[in-house]
Order: sequence, then structure tokens, then C-alpha cells
Amino acid sequence: MKEPLVKTEEKAKQSKADEDGIFASCTFADLGLHGSLCEHLKDKMGFEAPTQIQALAIPLIVSGKDVLVNAITGTGKTIVYLASIVHLLQMRNPRIKRSDGTFALVLVPTQELCMQVHETLQKLLHRFIWIVPGYIMGGENRAKEKARLRKGISILIATPGRLLDHLKNTSCFVYKNLKWIVYDEADRILELGYGKAIEEILDFLGSRRSSVEAEDNGRIKPNGTLRQNLLLSATLNEKVNHLANISLRNPVMVGVHHKKASLMEASATVRQLSSLDFNIGEESEHCLSSLSRESYNLPIQLIQRYVKVPCGSRLVVLFSILKNLVEKPGSQKIVVFLSTCDAVDFHYLLLNEFKWSPNTYQEIDPKHNFITCNAFRLHGNMEHEHRRAAFQGFKNEKSAVLLCTDVAARGLDFPKVTCIVQYDSPGEASEYVHRVGRTARLGEKGEALLFLQPVEIDYLHDLLLHGVSMSEFPIQKVLDSSSRPGQKPHHQKLLSIDTHPWVTLLQKALESFILAKPNLKQLAKNAFCSWIRAYAAHKGELKRLFMVRKLHLGHVARSFGLKEQPSLVSRSLQKQSRKRKKGDGRGRPAKKRRLIFILSCSSLSSVGLFVKLRNRPFVVNPDHGAIFSWTITCSNASIVIYSIAPKVQKLCLLQCQHFEHFGIALWVQKQHISGDLLPTGVLLLPYKFKLIVIFLGLVDTQKPPEMISGNMTAAMCVYSGLFMRFAWMVQPRNYLLLACHVSNESVQLYQLSRWAKAQGKSRKGNTMQLMMAFEKSRGGKSIGGTGIDSVTLEDAMELLQYPKNLGNHPEDGHPVLLNHSKVGFSIRHRSTVCSVPKSTNPKTLSLETGLKFLKSKNAKQCGRPKRKPRSEELEEEEEEALVG
Repeated sequence: MKEPLVKTEEKAKQSKADEDGIFASCTFADLGLHGSLCEHLKDKMGFEAPTQIQALAIPLIVSGKDVLVNAITGTGKTIVYLASIVHLLQMRNPRIKRSDGTFALVLVPTQELCMQVHETLQKLLHRFIWIVPGYIMGGENRAKEKARLRKGISILIATPGRLLDHLKNTSCFVYKNLKWIVYDEADRILELGYGKAIEEILDFLGSRRSSVEAEDNGRIKPNGTLRQNLLLSATLNEKVNHLANISLRNPVMVGVHHKKASLMEASATVRQLSSLDFNIGEESEHCLSSLSRESYNLPIQLIQRYVKVPCGSRLVVLFSILKNLVEKPGSQKIVVFLSTCDAVDFHYLLLNEFKWSPNTYQEIDPKHNFITCNAFRLHGNMEHEHRRAAFQGFKNEKSAVLLCTDVAARGLDFPKVTCIVQYDSPGEASEYVHRVGRTARLGEKGEALLFLQPVEIDYLHDLLLHGVSMSEFPIQKVLDSSSRPGQKPHHQKLLSIDTHPWVTLLQKALESFILAKPNLKQLAKNAFCSWIRAYAAHKGELKRLFMVRKLHLGHVARSFGLKEQPSLVSRSLQKQSRKRKKGDGRGRPAKKRRLIFILSCSSLSSVGLFVKLRNRPFVVNPDHGAIFSWTITCSNASIVIYSIAPKVQKLCLLQCQHFEHFGIALWVQKQHISGDLLPTGVLLLPYKFKLIVIFLGLVDTQKPPEMISGNMTAAMCVYSGLFMRFAWMVQPRNYLLLACHVSNESVQLYQLSRWAKAQGKSRKGNTMQLMMAFEKSRGGKSIGGTGIDSVTLEDAMELLQYPKNLGNHPEDGHPVLLNHSKVGFSIRHRSTVCSVPKSTNPKTLSLETGLKFLKSKNAKQCGRPKRKPRSEELEEEEEEALVG
């Protein structure tokens, strides 16, 4: 929130804000807040009077209603819920303790907003030291957070991901007394993909509306506490609507209908507002159910302008505008929004290192920076400590430039921000609203500047549909004022900014500077590649406005100070452009390509059939038959892959009719080639041939499984599965084709199971044959007491189980093993071995019997005796010496 101001400046700004209708004509005491809290807000935090949204929402929250707050950025929404919660907590008797756990939970989307809310809460609790604030968020040490949760946190600010982690894994997290759940910047929370995490959190806490409606109207928990939910957002959309429906119970909506809100007396007491909340609640239910589009509200004192810049001159124009803004009198804090993290890193380093000589024609002067103020950067790929340092550093500076991504577009309150520069277009109109919301807060003036290329100028119409109107920025005046001393100013109106002398001169200086710095050049290449990817990632109707193929990539590279565009991106885009040309008809027509492909595959099958019929009576060399079979199958597979493409699915039935002679070829091949060369099913045939092939597959189920080819049968299962999917997805659905392939899939799966069983048995038979051959090579006449010629598969499989563990020795815990060798069976424990008498059946041998054999006289020691440790040997020597 806002820092304390000088009283004279504060009164002047507040009187001006009162004229604009931002502040209410009442005091915080009129809203029913505690006297000490009101004095602290006024004396220590600089709030003389509440804003309109605070005057309307605080009494409703204090009265216990679920509230949905929708207001323009910079109207004090954070104080709305923090002041209300602090007021209610300090009134509890007896006072709350840390051991009571968490009473209020505030969910925020980003780490920076989490730190900001925590800082504001610490200032607010200066007089209420028994209420403990705390925060948990990604990037922090989880063990330290767990220790803080174990001690107890009264008001907890958290990001959704880290909160869900602690709910699942931290057993010492006490939230049985939880009474308030606040969703700050709810739209941003949902846009960042935390929707499922929020629903899981609601399930953990038992606050989902559908799951609690049966418990005393869904408000009273089993432990008797009353749960209150608050939702705050600068924009409303369908996702926020869904979250409100599952979390809020009979919510009161504040700030949506400004006309009705302005009619309400801001000095109304809690009792007056509570008498009006029924009607407001009905309106909120109606609004929640009928909300179908986003609602955007912008401060009246915000000056919004756009600058039309050719792509190749964007970098020079940005530097010129920043230089012009920084050199204005007074404090100047500027926030520049870029689309990617790589672009932020490149412009940040260039802004800090680029040096310029205004007096001579030498382009580099190590004594003077082009931008005289400090520059900071902020994006999601930075480490947590660096993000915190950048956030606090820019916040404390009087004049500075912050280069950031949209991570700083929501909820962050940087004091005295004078200008917002949107160097890269925001995309959706809601993003534009949140970006410009970093300035013109609480009645202060602010300026917003949007960079647009000539091909993107239609974006202004999209913003105009949402009530955002802008005027053009006088860029030529800025360029003329930036000319060198001694150089004549260029007053003639130019057809293009690229031809301005200042632009040409500064562009050459930037390019030569970047070329001389290898690390800066690499950053420029990375920023170029990521910018292209981000530009191509626009969705919906914006994809029509922001099209990569309308860009000149050489000019885009020039906007990053590169004389040549990186080759990697250009090659990939050239491939995409070639694909687009083919799709647009400038290549070979699509129908002709499909027809040529079909005819080539069909002719390949016809050639195979012709060669087959010439060599009657169908006695084919197995090698030639395998080659022919695999050729036909590969052509079949290629047709399958080609036919499941989205653009070709409509012609499937037509293609099936063209493949009739192809089906005849495969059918004849199936009849006269061994079954282990070709599987039973055939794809892409007319329905009559499909039925014949299914019938032949059923006949093949009666043949020996050794004739089945596992690889080909598995491939046929995959083929039929693909066409089952196609028959189901095509519109209208082809149920006859689906039935044919379901039948074929069933037959092939059955054949595959028969093949698998046969493979298992053959492996067992091979194992038995290997054992018999091994014994014969050693000169043995029996295996386990059974003659080699009379041994069975079961006997061989049983012998494979040895050595067998009878159990652990009761004295040392080592295993007692029953082993088998060519001599016979034996019992082994460590180095002790004893042969088993032939009269004893090894199948019934137990651990007790084995221990008796090991203790008998027939037991022997085998292997080298284990040497005692050196310490034991020394002890024995000492004992012998003492005895002697």
C-alpha cells in the first residue's frame, strides 16, 4: 500500500481525489473499526480517509458476509480485508495465542505480492503485537517455513502451490480455528494455472460450497467456527465466476455497478449497510449467474497513449523515450513490460552497460551512461533472493527503470510510478488493464504508453471494444529533441521513423556496441528467439492481429541490435512458410498429392500381385515371400499413417474403394504364403473383403500357434486400433468400419495371446534341452537321481529352483541352503557342508533336519578359513602371555 506522505502534499492530493470520487467523505471510525486501528491508519500509515471501495466493503466484512470485491487497480483493496480481519481478531476475548494456529488465510498469485501484503500487514499490526503475521511461498526454505508454522501464525499469506504442499505434508500446521479465506487477485491466481490447486485447498479445508451446503447452510464447521470467504479481483471472467460459485455463500458484490455504488452513502454505519446487504446480495447472485464477459475499469486520471513504431526502430525509440522521461524534472519511476525473460535480461544488461558521448562523434564514452538512473529487472526465472532485492530496490528508489514481465502486472504497489511502457503488446485486454494499473493509484496521476507496429494497429479496435481509448504519442518531437548538440534538429515530417537521422545514428551505435560484447550478443540472440516464440503464441482472435508471417525477421533482429537474424529461427520459419505455401495452393494441390500417393501404393500392390500370379503353382521362395510380405505391409502402414491425418480423414471412404484391387492382392497372398510371414488381418479394404479376412482369421485360430508371427500380429493390433479410433472420431461416425475393426482386433488379440503362451512353453523346453545337453557333456547319466532319457519338463523346472533356502541358522542368522550338484544334494551353512543321504527325500527336508546333518560327523569344512580380526589376535596373544 501507499507509504506515509508529507501532510501538505497528502491534503492536496486527497482533495483532488475527493473531486474524482476516489475517497469517501467519512472516516475509518465511521466504518466501525477500532479506535487504535483508526489512529494507526491515519498517523503511521498516512490514510486520512477511506476510499469508496473501502467504505463499502469493510462494514460488510465486519458483519460476517462473504464479499466479492471488484474495483479498479490502486483503490486500496488490500486494506479492505487486512483492516477488517485485524479489527475482528483484536476484539476476541480472551486474546488469541500463537498456539491457536491460523485464523486467517490470504492466497496471492506471486512471490512479490506475497511479500508486499506481508509488509503491509506488519505495519498494520504495530499496535497489536499478539497477532502474529507470516508468509509461505515458493523459493523459500521449506524447513524454516515448517518451523514457523509449528510455532503458530495468526494471519498467513501464501501462494497456492506452497500452501497445498504444507497442507499435505506438514502435520504441525494447525488450521482448526481458520475463520477467513481471502483470494487476492483471484483472476491472476487462476490464469497462472492454480485452479486445481485451489480446489484441492478448498477440499482440505472443507470450504468447497458443494461439500458444505448440508452443514447448517454451509457456513458452520464441525468445531463451531464460522468460515468467511472474501474474493478480490480487478477484472471478472468465467474462471473467477466459477471460483466464486464454489467458495462463496450468498456473496455481496461490491464495486461492480459503479452507478449503484456511488448512490450508496459512504458514511453509512455498519447497521445501515447491513440493512441494505440483502438487496446487494440478490444483485450479486444475479451478476454471478449472468456474467459472460470481462469488465474493465480504469482510473480517470490515467493518460493512455500509443506510439506507432516500425519493427526495425523499436529499440532506438525505446531508449529515446526512456531518456526523455528520465531527464524530466522531479522523480520519474518507469515500468517497462516485455514478453519474455530473455528479453528482460538483454534489455537490462544493455541499459546498464551502453555508454554514449553527447559531445563528440565517438560512439562510446566510458564516463557517461545513456540512461542516468538505476535500472532493475524482475521476471519469473530469477532466484528468489534476486527477485526480492529487485522488488525492494525499485520500491525505495526515487527515480528508476524496472524491466519486467507480467509477473509484476498484478497487485504490486510500487509507490509513485509515473509511467508504464508496454514495449511488447499485452495480448488480451485484461492484461493491458493490469499492466497500466501499476500507475495512477489512489488518485495520483499516471501515464501509459503502448508500442505498436504498423501491422498491429488493429489492436486499438480490440481495446476500444472494452472501453479503452488512446491518443497517439508525439514520437517525432522526442526524436527531434534527442539530437546531438551542434546537430540541426530535424523538423520535417518523415514518412518513416527509420529515416530519422537520430534513429540511424543511435541504431549504428547500439549495433556496434552489441557486436563488441560476445555475452550481450548471445543474450540478444536468445531474446530474439524467445520473442518470436512468444509472438507466435497469441491465441484466439489475437492470432489474426499478431501473425509471425507478417513480420520481417531481419527488422525484428534489428530491434535487438543484431545485423543478421539468427539462422536457427530463420530455418524453422522457412520450413513453416514452405508448408503454408503448400497449404495455400502455391505448391502441388493437396488433392493431386493424395491421389498420387494412393495410386503409387496401389500400383506397388498390383506389381506384387502380377509377379505372384506369373509363378504358378504358387511355390514361392520363403525369402522372396518375406520381402514381398513386408513391402505390402509397409505400404499398408504408410497409408494408415497418411489417412489418419486430420486433412485426409474426410476421404477415407473414397480411399477404401480405390484399394479394392489392393485387397485382392493381399487376400491372394494370404492364401498362398505361410502364416508366419503375414498376419491374419488386412486393413484398408472394402467391407466385403474385411469380413472375408475376419473369417480367415477365425479359421487360423484352429492352426498351431507356432505358425503365428508375433511382430506382425502386434502390428495388426495397432493398425486396427488406429482405425477404430478413426471410425469413432469421424463425423458422422462410421459404425460399420468400427465393427469390422473391433472384430479384427479381437481375433488378433486372441492370436497374440496364443503366440505368447507358445513362446513361454518353448522357452521352458529349451531350458530342459540345455540342461540335458550340459549333463551329457559332463558325462552324467542322471539329473537329480532321474535318468537323462526319462527326465520330464516338471523335473527340470524343479531342479532350477536350487539352491533352496531352508531358513536362517538360529545362532548367527546366516541362511542354511539346500544345494544340488552332479554328486547329489547337500546342506551348506557358511563354510560347513554336509551331503544329504540318498534315503532322505529332498522335497520334504526341513530346517531342523538340515541342522542335524550339519552337526553330524559327515559335516566338513570347505574353503579357506576366515581370518580373525587383528584386534582379536592381539587379545589372544596377551592372554597367552599372561598365562605363561
